[in-house]
Amino acid sequence: MLAISTRQLLSYLPGLIATGAIAGIAFSIAPMLNRMVSPLILAILIGVAIRAVAGPIPLLKAGGVFAQKKLLRFAIILLGLQISVSQLLELGLSGLAIVLLVVAATMVLMIWLARWFGVDPRLGALIAAGTSICGASAVIAAGTVVQGRDEDVAYALGIVTLFGSVAMFVYPLLQPMLELSAREYGVWAGASIHEVAQVAAATYHASAESGEYGLITKLARVILLAPMLVLLGYWVNGRGGDYAQTVPFPWFVVGFVAMIGVNSVFTLSPDIKFQMARISSFLLTVALAGLGLELHLRGLMAAGARPLLVGALGTLFITLLSLGLLLALR
Repeated sequence: MLAISTRQLLSYLPGLIATGAIAGIAFSIAPMLNRMVSPLILAILIGVAIRAVAGPIPLLKAGGVFAQKKLLRFAIILLGLQISVSQLLELGLSGLAIVLLVVAATMVLMIWLARWFGVDPRLGALIAAGTSICGASAVIAAGTVVQGRDEDVAYALGIVTLFGSVAMFVYPLLQPMLELSAREYGVWAGASIHEVAQVAAATYHASAESGEYGLITKLARVILLAPMLVLLGYWVNGRGGDYAQTVPFPWFVVGFVAMIGVNSVFTLSPDIKFQMARISSFLLTVALAGLGLELHLRGLMAAGARPLLVGALGTLFITLLSLGLLLALR
């Protein structure tokens, strides 16, 4: 048994070293681009480029798959340490109601849109998760539940990154035109922009108060990752087709919720939370490097333009719905 375990460990090492190196390169390049492109996306692009030039590399496959499956789940668990119940309560009932309504409505609408446009339900679910919850983290977490293909995950990542980046630049221009207060602007951005980093960039540009409300609102959306993954798992189980298989309960969601409990009950130092956030971000980047090494460009192009339209309509919907609810609750 020990010999088998040792052999497995040795088979993982080349892929883990390669994906770790790609992640390190991605983190080094991101500051040079003023973080307009996150290390997550850079890692997958580097992996895709290596695959395109060198072709499949069997020596790296075992470690790359381990990174995509195991390290990814551990990274999601660590994300829970960035959220506490007290943070969520700062939003008040109206803010929490907006987040819940926006996330639920966007998920349902986008899954329906994907079906209406004839988009593969797995790909539609990934785009919906990334748009309604928390961008790349939600896409790759949902990918483990809906059994999406690597190409589906990569396509969904590209879509949520594209539209989240557009929102990051457009929202600051709209705030003065809409005459939103600092709190209203922060809640609007946090309730509708896809990535945490994109929310921070769009809101702290306006004011520190907007930034604080933006991140708190965004974290409220992130906490909905747990029930969303469970519901997606049951949704996949209940559908017909060759992808409707027995999907195990995503137990890493329990760890994610447990870490929220730890952060709510115990006072963790800012330094510990910062380091845990860095570790989580790095592990997510390693996982996406492994994904990139498995992707073929031809497979990425096969989905066509219809998923892009679903992502665009979903982004427009979550933007207008969150703004409308905010104005209605003034």
